[in-house]
Amino acid sequence: MFKYNVALLCADDKHNNEFNNLSQMLNAVAPSPYVLGVNSYPHVTIAQMKLERDDPQKIAAIWDAIKDISLEFALRAHLYYWDIPNEEGLCYTGISTEIPAALMDVQRRVLGAMHPIQATNDVGEQYFPHFTLGRNALPKTGEWASLLSHQGVIWQGDIPVRLAIGRGGDGGRFEEIIYEQEPRSSMRLQIK
Repeated sequence: MFKYNVALLCADDKHNNEFNNLSQMLNAVAPSPYVLGVNSYPHVTIAQMKLERDDPQKIAAIWDAIKDISLEFALRAHLYYWDIPNEEGLCYTGISTEIPAALMDVQRRVLGAMHPIQATNDVGEQYFPHFTLGRNALPKTGEWASLLSHQGVIWQGDIPVRLAIGRGGDGGRFEEIIYEQEPRSSMRLQIK
Protein backbone atom coordinates (compact mmCIF):
# COMPACT_ATOMS: atom_id res chain seq x y z
CA MET A 1 0.00 0.00 0.00
CA PHE A 2 1.09 3.54 -0.73
CA LYS A 3 0.10 6.09 1.91
CA TYR A 4 -0.55 9.76 1.19
CA ASN A 5 -1.52 12.64 3.41
CA VAL A 6 -3.26 15.89 2.44
CA ALA A 7 -2.38 18.20 5.30
CA LEU A 8 -1.75 21.68 6.57
CA LEU A 9 1.96 22.30 7.14
CA CYS A 10 3.39 25.18 9.13
CA ALA A 11 4.06 28.09 6.79
CA ASP A 12 7.02 29.46 8.71
CA ASP A 13 10.22 28.22 10.29
CA LYS A 14 9.38 29.69 13.71
CA HIS A 15 6.44 27.31 14.23
CA ASN A 16 8.15 24.35 12.53
CA ASN A 17 11.12 24.77 14.87
CA GLU A 18 8.92 25.04 17.96
CA PHE A 19 6.99 21.84 17.11
CA ASN A 20 10.21 20.00 16.18
CA ASN A 21 11.98 21.04 19.40
CA LEU A 22 9.03 20.06 21.57
CA SER A 23 8.70 16.67 19.87
CA GLN A 24 12.42 15.99 20.16
CA MET A 25 12.58 17.03 23.83
CA LEU A 26 9.61 14.74 24.53
CA ASN A 27 11.34 11.91 22.64
CA ALA A 28 14.42 12.34 24.88
CA VAL A 29 12.39 11.50 28.01
CA ALA A 30 9.64 9.34 26.47
CA PRO A 31 10.99 7.50 23.38
CA SER A 32 8.93 7.57 20.18
CA PRO A 33 9.16 6.07 16.68
CA TYR A 34 7.46 9.29 15.46
CA VAL A 35 9.63 12.41 15.92
CA LEU A 36 8.96 15.76 14.27
CA GLY A 37 11.89 17.11 12.32
CA VAL A 38 13.38 13.61 12.13
CA ASN A 39 10.82 11.43 10.32
CA SER A 40 7.74 13.65 10.05
CA TYR A 41 6.86 17.24 9.29
CA PRO A 42 4.67 19.07 11.79
CA HIS A 43 1.22 18.93 10.21
CA VAL A 44 -2.53 18.80 10.69
CA THR A 45 -4.02 16.05 8.55
CA ILE A 46 -6.99 16.97 6.37
CA ALA A 47 -7.33 13.52 4.76
CA GLN A 48 -5.16 10.41 4.60
CA MET A 49 -5.47 7.86 1.80
CA LYS A 50 -4.02 4.53 0.75
CA LEU A 51 -3.53 3.46 -2.84
CA GLU A 52 -2.80 -0.12 -3.90
CA ARG A 53 -0.15 1.09 -6.33
CA ASP A 54 1.93 4.22 -6.62
CA ASP A 55 -0.09 6.56 -8.86
CA PRO A 56 1.67 9.91 -9.39
CA GLN A 57 -0.96 10.94 -11.96
CA LYS A 58 -3.80 10.45 -9.45
CA ILE A 59 -1.93 12.45 -6.80
CA ALA A 60 -1.22 15.20 -9.37
CA ALA A 61 -4.91 15.28 -10.35
CA ILE A 62 -5.96 15.65 -6.71
CA TRP A 63 -3.39 18.42 -6.25
CA ASP A 64 -4.60 20.24 -9.37
CA ALA A 65 -8.12 20.19 -7.92
CA ILE A 66 -7.10 21.60 -4.51
CA LYS A 67 -3.92 23.64 -5.04
CA ASP A 68 -5.76 26.95 -5.33
CA ILE A 69 -7.85 26.53 -2.18
CA SER A 70 -7.44 29.77 -0.31
CA LEU A 71 -6.58 29.34 3.34
CA GLU A 72 -8.22 32.41 4.78
CA PHE A 73 -7.52 31.21 8.30
CA ALA A 74 -4.70 30.24 10.60
CA LEU A 75 -4.83 27.52 13.22
CA ARG A 76 -4.76 28.06 16.97
CA ALA A 77 -3.52 25.60 19.55
CA HIS A 78 -6.33 24.37 21.78
CA LEU A 79 -5.15 21.64 24.21
CA TYR A 80 -2.30 19.24 24.80
CA TYR A 81 -3.48 15.63 24.62
CA TRP A 82 -2.22 12.08 25.09
CA ASP A 83 -4.21 8.91 24.74
CA ILE A 84 -4.24 5.50 26.41
CA PRO A 85 -1.11 3.45 25.65
CA ASN A 86 -1.50 0.66 23.09
CA GLU A 87 -0.24 -2.92 23.58
CA GLU A 88 3.33 -1.71 22.85
CA GLY A 89 3.07 0.93 25.57
CA LEU A 90 2.97 3.80 23.06
CA CYS A 91 0.44 6.60 23.07
CA TYR A 92 -0.13 9.50 20.75
CA THR A 93 0.83 12.88 22.17
CA GLY A 94 0.06 16.19 20.55
CA ILE A 95 -1.68 19.52 20.46
CA SER A 96 -5.26 19.76 19.27
CA THR A 97 -6.35 22.83 17.36
CA GLU A 98 -9.49 24.87 17.24
CA ILE A 99 -11.84 23.89 14.41
CA PRO A 100 -12.75 26.94 12.35
CA ALA A 101 -15.63 26.47 9.87
CA ALA A 102 -13.18 27.29 7.06
CA LEU A 103 -11.09 24.24 8.02
CA MET A 104 -14.13 21.99 7.64
CA ASP A 105 -14.82 23.58 4.24
CA VAL A 106 -11.25 22.77 3.15
CA GLN A 107 -11.75 19.16 4.26
CA ARG A 108 -15.02 18.89 2.28
CA ARG A 109 -13.28 20.20 -0.84
CA VAL A 110 -10.31 17.85 -0.42
CA LEU A 111 -12.62 14.84 0.06
CA GLY A 112 -14.49 15.85 -3.10
CA ALA A 113 -11.23 16.00 -5.06
CA MET A 114 -10.20 12.56 -3.74
CA HIS A 115 -13.49 10.88 -4.74
CA PRO A 116 -13.87 7.91 -5.16
CA ILE A 117 -10.86 7.31 -2.85
CA GLN A 118 -12.01 7.15 0.77
CA ALA A 119 -10.17 8.93 3.57
CA THR A 120 -8.63 6.56 6.11
CA ASN A 121 -8.76 9.08 8.97
CA ASP A 122 -11.80 10.41 10.81
CA VAL A 123 -13.57 13.14 8.84
CA GLY A 124 -16.67 15.30 9.24
CA GLU A 125 -18.12 15.32 12.74
CA GLN A 126 -15.49 12.82 13.97
CA TYR A 127 -12.59 14.94 12.67
CA PHE A 128 -9.94 15.75 15.31
CA PRO A 129 -7.50 18.34 13.93
CA HIS A 130 -4.18 18.21 15.76
CA PHE A 131 -0.41 18.36 15.52
CA THR A 132 0.97 14.99 16.63
CA LEU A 133 4.15 15.33 18.71
CA GLY A 134 4.89 11.61 18.84
CA ARG A 135 3.85 8.08 19.73
CA ASN A 136 5.59 8.06 23.04
CA ALA A 137 6.31 5.49 25.71
CA LEU A 138 5.31 7.75 28.59
CA PRO A 139 6.92 6.84 31.92
CA LYS A 140 4.69 6.89 34.99
CA THR A 141 6.48 9.98 36.30
CA GLY A 142 9.00 12.45 35.02
CA GLU A 143 9.66 15.40 32.75
CA TRP A 144 7.17 14.51 30.07
CA ALA A 145 4.29 16.08 32.00
CA SER A 146 6.07 19.43 32.22
CA LEU A 147 6.89 19.27 28.50
CA LEU A 148 3.19 18.80 27.76
CA SER A 149 2.45 22.07 29.53
CA HIS A 150 5.10 24.13 27.67
CA GLN A 151 3.69 27.51 26.63
CA GLY A 152 6.01 28.62 23.80
CA VAL A 153 5.30 30.36 20.49
CA ILE A 154 2.74 27.69 19.53
CA TRP A 155 0.38 29.10 22.16
CA GLN A 156 0.91 32.79 21.39
CA GLY A 157 -1.59 33.25 18.58
CA ASP A 158 -2.15 32.12 15.03
CA ILE A 159 -0.19 29.27 13.46
CA PRO A 160 0.09 30.10 9.75
CA VAL A 161 -0.37 27.08 7.49
CA ARG A 162 -0.17 26.02 3.86
CA LEU A 163 -1.80 23.10 2.06
CA ALA A 164 0.34 20.16 0.92
CA ILE A 165 0.19 16.56 -0.27
CA GLY A 166 2.90 14.18 0.82
CA ARG A 167 3.89 10.61 1.36
CA GLY A 168 2.53 9.21 4.57
CA GLY A 169 4.19 6.81 6.95
CA ASP A 170 3.40 4.66 9.95
CA GLY A 171 1.23 6.23 12.59
CA GLY A 172 0.11 9.07 10.31
CA ARG A 173 3.55 10.58 9.72
CA PHE A 174 3.95 13.13 6.90
CA GLU A 175 7.31 12.01 5.55
CA GLU A 176 7.83 13.68 2.19
CA ILE A 177 6.36 16.75 0.54
CA ILE A 178 5.17 16.06 -3.00
CA TYR A 179 3.21 19.29 -3.64
CA GLU A 180 2.79 22.37 -1.45
CA GLN A 181 1.38 25.87 -1.58
CA GLU A 182 3.46 28.98 -1.03
CA PRO A 183 4.88 30.23 1.26
CA ARG A 184 7.29 27.39 1.66
CA SER A 185 9.26 26.75 4.80
CA SER A 186 12.94 25.95 4.53
CA MET A 187 12.43 22.75 6.57
CA ARG A 188 13.36 19.52 4.76
CA LEU A 189 13.63 16.04 6.28
CA GLN A 190 16.45 13.64 5.55
CA ILE A 191 14.61 10.35 6.14
CA LYS A 192 16.69 7.32 5.32
